[in-house]
Amino acid sequence: YLTFSSSDGVITDQEENYFFWLQKNLQIPHNLSHPLFERLKYLKYVSNIRQGFLPTVSASTHLDSDEICHLEIPATYHKVNLRSLKFIQGRFIVTNKKIHFLSQTGGWTILWKNVMRVQGENTGIYLELAIKSGNGFYSVQDPIITEAIINTIARISKRQLINTQTDNQTRHIPQDVKNAVWQRDQGKCAQCGATSYLEFDHIIPYSKGGGNTVNN
Repeated sequence: YLTFSSSDGVITDQEENYFFWLQKNLQIPHNLSHPLFERLKYLKYVSNIRQGFLPTVSASTHLDSDEICHLEIPATYHKVNLRSLKFIQGRFIVTNKKIHFLSQTGGWTILWKNVMRVQGENTGIYLELAIKSGNGFYSVQDPIITEAIINTIARISKRQLINTQTDNQTRHIPQDVKNAVWQRDQGKCAQCGATSYLEFDHIIPYSKGGGNTVNN
């Protein structure tokens, strides 16, 4: 159940509560359930990041006054040459403004507008960039959290939709309904045609009985 719940990258409060209900009613012993609870805690943390709740950390280097650091970790860049592969040891400093890769050889800075794709892999992440410098694979200790933070900030910086939970999960719009509405409206506001700052909303408000249907 835990694997299934986390397969879409987000664990809702409803899924989390049902996990606790299963543990209680199946009377799973603590020594068996504890590792699963720890895994649930970790996946819930990743889920919150994907929904825009980013951690804030103190950077070990000087940043601009309007920069907020969300991640600092050791990283190794795999520089692919024509006939060789060079490993460059350094560290990632990920802020709301840019990605810094710092190393003894100098490193580089990546602006969010140049981040085209972030792919998490078993031992690291692959950054596909619109520029040559810094494009490629980086080994990191926790690829899941690293990918989640970089992907989320990239989406926010490009004003793309970040799905968030509501306080009441009965208000939660199912993913298949979101997909159908997005395709129907071609990713645009149904009223003004805008393509940024978009949100899913009910025509008939939920508080007045409106349902989570495609037509509403």
